[in-house]
Amino acid sequence: MPDTAPAAQAPGDDEDPMAERVAEWAEVFDQAYARGTGAREADFNIVSWNSSYTGEPLPAEEMREWVDGTVERILALRPRRVLEIGCGTGLLLSRIAPHCESYHGTDISSAALDFVRTRLLAERPDLAGVTLSHRAADESAGLDEEPYDVVILNSVAQYFPDGAYLRKVLGQALDSLTGDGAVFVGDLRNLALLDTFHTDVELSRATAKLPVGRLRGRIARRTRQEQELLVHPAFFTTLREDRPAIGASTYSSAGAATTTN
Repeated sequence: MPDTAPAAQAPGDDEDPMAERVAEWAEVFDQAYARGTGAREADFNIVSWNSSYTGEPLPAEEMREWVDGTVERILALRPRRVLEIGCGTGLLLSRIAPHCESYHGTDISSAALDFVRTRLLAERPDLAGVTLSHRAADESAGLDEEPYDVVILNSVAQYFPDGAYLRKVLGQALDSLTGDGAVFVGDLRNLALLDTFHTDVELSRATAKLPVGRLRGRIARRTRQEQELLVHPAFFTTLREDRPAIGASTYSSAGAATTTN
């Protein structure tokens, strides 16, 4: 079994499927974030965060718990110079940047960056050290002459076109670090649990009278139609073999933090 499962693609004959897939996600998020410009709390814009089970927006209390837990783990790395790849509407940026000397946020969505500029940076002096860039995740090489001590890649890898793209992004992140820096990779979807996940989703929607055969068909169809990138934990073991500079890694259901020597 491969370490990653790519999203479904239907490229044209003369198109770069990787670039096309990234552009598709950029359009999706531009449209989603445009609908959330009127969010009541500028630092808690959770538009497009929907449940895989119901399709409805995730409860605010659950999202707050998730955000707070992620921020706590990143702040434990004692970040000073941070690069966040895929900063979105600033859920992490707004909470971590005040503790840093500098914070560079990138995103493929111009709508998300416009929201951060107008609703966060323009109104919060404690975010004066934030810089924003409109760019794809694999365009982070050479952003700054000074190295970062923490690179954040949180809840964005599932929108990458394939494992090679993820490797490229992680390689650039590792190359941009200080000698004792860390890459925080959070909110990954586990390839080893793909069947289990879709089984659970379909069971939650099934009626008691649904025949087992039809249930299995629904699970198989949903698995075939999966649109996001999933990553097997072994992917990081292989990455460490390819990048001997990686010193230690910690894994959990929330993500992974990779530290270099």
